[in-house]
Amino acid sequence: MKCFELTCTAYLKRDISYSMAQDEKLKTLHKEIGFKHYTFDNFYPIQRDGIYKEGNIYQITFQSIII
Repeated sequence: MKCFELTCTAYLKRDISYSMAQDEKLKTLHKEIGFKHYTFDNFYPIQRDGIYKEGNIYQITFQSIII
């Protein structure tokens, strides 16, 4: 099994306030029972109001495995 981690730096061109639950296909995928081959965290630094601001720089980390 191999584990991969990717940390990205993002410069936002517009405000973002989004989650998987706002898209029906992603919401269905999220609720499926079984092992997910991915994980990710939220933008960092965390915005307490939940809106990530245009013009700011954030980091996000993705992790995945290959069996």
